[in-house]
Amino acid sequence: MSTRTLAVFGDTHGHLRLMLKLASLWQREHGLRLDGILQCGDFGFFPDLGRLDRATVAHARHNPEELGFSRYFARPEPPERCPVVERILRGPPGDLRSLSAPIVWTHGNHEDFDALAEATGGRERAAVDAYGVFEHLDSGAITTVADLRVAAVGGAPERNPARASPPQFVDPAACRALARKRFDILITHGSMSGLGGESDDWGSRRLRRLVEAAQPPIHFYAHHREAFPITKVGRTRTLFLDDVQFRRQGRGRGPVNDCCMGILSWGRAGPAFDWVEPSWSRRVTPHTWREL
Repeated sequence: MSTRTLAVFGDTHGHLRLMLKLASLWQREHGLRLDGILQCGDFGFFPDLGRLDRATVAHARHNPEELGFSRYFARPEPPERCPVVERILRGPPGDLRSLSAPIVWTHGNHEDFDALAEATGGRERAAVDAYGVFEHLDSGAITTVADLRVAAVGGAPERNPARASPPQFVDPAACRALARKRFDILITHGSMSGLGGESDDWGSRRLRRLVEAAQPPIHFYAHHREAFPITKVGRTRTLFLDDVQFRRQGRGRGPVNDCCMGILSWGRAGPAFDWVEPSWSRRVTPHTWREL
């Protein structure tokens, strides 16, 4: 069995160009092609600027990249063509700057859900962009990425289960269905409950029951502001990914968040995961990311 290498990302909130650049840069600097890319929700799927939610409108006033999907990736033809994106997604297949790995994501709680349902047409896994590369994986679905079985549950954790309905919140039916199945990797938007810290108040009991029942080797999640340490629930290792954004620093923006990207290697010995080294990611700043 050959080793499979996947990149994993937290919330992008429209910063899709940055995610693509980070993956491309990692390939080039490590001399290794990625076999898959996973993203854990709050993708920023807002193809129509007239249908933004209030949080996205507020953040976009200070950070136009929140509107990245509509500007650079919306169907049928994006309003703007970005040379960085064109080089990464349409470059020579043999060039390590070009990405050929499947990119699979699940939804968060900040997406245009009506437009997403229309774009996917009821399919469990479907590309939703002009380039045909960003494949949404529906809650409760299982797909194969690099010969690994990947399951997804989108939406934020339910704080009041009686009022927390999908797709904006964790779908209880999806959790029940997956609890009876077997898969290698679980990607969710929010955390399960009981991890400590913020998770005690904000985590999902539905996801907790799912992980305890299915026991996938690896569980990735994002959504939260607090970086939890690696936690084991039975045989499952559950891991946090931070926002794929430049962090605020003084009066400007600094480099990307340290834990926004990780690398999963899966070989004969099983899975191994670590976040990319800060010494590497901190070179990626608002002033350097296009030229790196």
